[in-house]
Amino acid sequence: MFLILISITACKKTSYDLADPATAGVWALLNTSSGLPANQIRDIKRDTQNNLWIAFSGNGVGMYRNGGWTYYNTSNSSILSNSVTSLGPTLDGGIIIGTLNGISIRSSSGAWSSYKDPNVTTMVINTIKVASDGSRWLGTEGEGFYVNYGSGYAQIYASAFANVNAIEEDDLGDIFVGTDNGLLEWNGSKFTLYTTSNGLPSNNITSLFSDSKKRLWIGTNGGPTVCWLESSSGYITQLSLLNSDAGSFVRSIYEDKRGHIWFATWFDGLVEYDNVMPITYKKYTGFYEDNVNCIGDDVDGNLWIGLYSKGLAEYTLPLK
Repeated sequence: MFLILISITACKKTSYDLADPATAGVWALLNTSSGLPANQIRDIKRDTQNNLWIAFSGNGVGMYRNGGWTYYNTSNSSILSNSVTSLGPTLDGGIIIGTLNGISIRSSSGAWSSYKDPNVTTMVINTIKVASDGSRWLGTEGEGFYVNYGSGYAQIYASAFANVNAIEEDDLGDIFVGTDNGLLEWNGSKFTLYTTSNGLPSNNITSLFSDSKKRLWIGTNGGPTVCWLESSSGYITQLSLLNSDAGSFVRSIYEDKRGHIWFATWFDGLVEYDNVMPITYKKYTGFYEDNVNCIGDDVDGNLWIGLYSKGLAEYTLPLK
């Protein structure tokens, strides 16, 4: 366990305060030396059966449950490709696996199927969302997004919104699509566009997350802040993570069981927001590296953080 050094603090803490698991939690690192197939983690999702799924860059996926791992790749399964980019749990216990050319679906019974649009040359999947009504949304690089309400995938394409980086559902059931040129909201009958003119810190949307307080968190590439959108009012509030003036590249956003919001960033490490102030974990404070790809949690509420090159960090939350 390494000492967790807090980059922003109101008072100086001694080393034993920081190392106390009751107040600082416990960190552990898994990587290829621990048996993982790769050290670059692309996505983390927990399915409805409480299996934790990990996307390993160039090495397929792993399923973690009760301390044990099961790995799936092209040599032992019907997965389309080992180049996995994203994951999306289905409502019935399955998992959708996005790759650099289509999706593979593993059902809760272990059956495999796949989909790739035959009308496009390459179908690079950036993000996957299964909505509360069971509809399946796929965001792609260069081909817009796809929606399946149960009768097959339909492509929605507009050149201005060809790159779709994140898709999320808010507490009202509206679907938000994050693109390189703004945020699209689908309320079931029409699209509404949000841009910097509406209060976004940047139009390049890279991550979305709907939290327990009915806030839709929005992360961007290069924006000076993150922000959240109130679903009831449509009002956008910006929050500074107190990082560099050049702006943040927020790759993933997640909420832990205490209600703290976590941000996985490139260049600025891991940021925790306890709804009072942000706390930054970076290499110079003792964290593993400054480039973080994704965040998830297991059934016990432990956080799992996917790193760009150092592996998979597990954080057992403090007791108090």
